[in-house]
Amino acid sequence: MIRRFFDFLFPIIEGLTPDQKNERQEAYDRDMAAIDSTNWGKQPAKLLEQAQRMADSEIDRRKTAETKASIYLAVLATLVPLIVTIQTGIWENKIGPAPAVLRFSLLSIAIIYSAAAGWYAFSVLRVSGFHTIGIGELATSWSKSEPPGELAKRTLQRMRKSQDAVNNKVTRIKMTHEHLLRAFGFFIALMLIDPATYTIYAIQGQAVATAPKTQNPRCDSKHKIIFNFETDSRNKRSKNSVGRSKKE
Repeated sequence: MIRRFFDFLFPIIEGLTPDQKNERQEAYDRDMAAIDSTNWGKQPAKLLEQAQRMADSEIDRRKTAETKASIYLAVLATLVPLIVTIQTGIWENKIGPAPAVLRFSLLSIAIIYSAAAGWYAFSVLRVSGFHTIGIGELATSWSKSEPPGELAKRTLQRMRKSQDAVNNKVTRIKMTHEHLLRAFGFFIALMLIDPATYTIYAIQGQAVATAPKTQNPRCDSKHKIIFNFETDSRNKRSKNSVGRSKKE
């Protein structure tokens, strides 16, 4: 439960364990062995067409991931002036009535998520091992007895070698999306914190202004009467004492 919470809070790509690396290598070796051992002589033209379609789909996956990474980087670049403006306003205390500590905390978290999204986007655009059919392999394939079948086999081999790199790019673009989504969430919270504070202050002020006065007129009048009675009695006593002193 705690692990899921931290994964939701700040998702990361974990490295493969030794067992997972061995399983991946075994799967790769099985696929390459299957491609080499399979008889590709049956309908080699259709096989070559299907292999080219599969290779094109992998190329499209790679291009889509890299295109999205470029778009995300452009979006992050537009956030830089906004971050500078908000940070300047927080330091100079010119934004609004919200507590500066709360605004600075939200801004810091948004910057961390934005930096993580930018790092993953840059890693997608990083040149990695991607294999394609070269001129030499094409010439070698065409010198065989079944050129289409040989070319299909080499195409599938190159596609399988590039599959892990393409999957890595797709995974990293997903991580970019997750971090950028969280960054936008905290930026929206940062934009709403001042209007929310204004609203809370306005509601509190209106509640204080319209609050009923808790007074008891009878009680006050009685107290006033008692107080007046006591003061009158004191005045009479003081007058009597003054009159006695004059007679004496």
